[in-house]
Amino acid sequence: MSHQKITDAVEAAWDIRGSVRRLAGENENFLIELSDGEHFVLKLASEDSSRERILLEHVGVEAVFESGLGVALPRLVPDHEGSVAATLDIGGNSPRLGRLLQFVPGDAWGGKAPVSPDLLTELGNLIAQFSRALSSIDHPAAHISHNWDLAAAGTHRSSIRLVADNNRRRLLATQFERWAAAAQDLATVPAGLIHGDLNDENLLISDGKLTGVLDFGDCLHNPIICDLAISLAYVLLDEPKPWQAGARVVEGYHAIRELSTLELELLYPLICARLAVSLVISAKRRQIDPERAAWYVTEARAWAFLKQHGDSDPTDIADQLAALIDLRPYPDRGGSPS
Repeated sequence: MSHQKITDAVEAAWDIRGSVRRLAGENENFLIELSDGEHFVLKLASEDSSRERILLEHVGVEAVFESGLGVALPRLVPDHEGSVAATLDIGGNSPRLGRLLQFVPGDAWGGKAPVSPDLLTELGNLIAQFSRALSSIDHPAAHISHNWDLAAAGTHRSSIRLVADNNRRRLLATQFERWAAAAQDLATVPAGLIHGDLNDENLLISDGKLTGVLDFGDCLHNPIICDLAISLAYVLLDEPKPWQAGARVVEGYHAIRELSTLELELLYPLICARLAVSLVISAKRRQIDPERAAWYVTEARAWAFLKQHGDSDPTDIADQLAALIDLRPYPDRGGSPS
């Protein structure tokens, strides 16, 4: 598709015109810069997306905005007909669904490790506040699963075979086995709408503070604890003492939304399962386009993390994550935690 086609489509739908630049990342996102310096982001819907999914994204963003958390958000801009999901003629065989978002400034969390203890605590606070703002929302599209649905991580297990290295396949199998063992408990903890992708590229920092959150496109109904686990899976990748850093995030979360002992115990298997899913999806994508670097930004770090931590004792990791709060995981194990 040409940038001229995109420029014309944006003007037709939103009555604005500016220069167009493709943004880095795995999706088809474009920065629109107006002559007065104002910026927007155009996101084209993937083939498996729908108008209902875009409406869910809008509902989620607005719920967090209305809660007044003080972070910038990519609010959807209605087109000239009042719709947040526009049908765009940008060439190709058929029109594409797209949405225009307010631009959110800031630097991505990724690459900033180690970060300050205060920032880690602030992140925990924010994730819990997101849970409060989102969890009571019910929307039909929220109950449609997608590739990154952590509550359905086991659906990726059969694709371990796409990974060539035997040791890596064994490591992935361990994570999916641990997820399967936890799945019954996962189905019993509180559930609701979650952001679904609070990774280190979607968390924005300015002057040492969390100032923005991007990409509500993976919102779905899930166990609420999954948002905390997903964020931990990414922000701990580069931390020299990941579980100590994780304890700070857990402390911040627990101060806003109290964790149950079971939710705390689920964090380690969910963190590792999220990374295993990411690695399996990367293996699938290499069958499609091994040169598309944006698809593999987490891959090397995820392998390194699982190699070091993927065979850990879940009880020990849970103890470390609980170090700064008043919960004792696995209370029936007997004895005192070392």
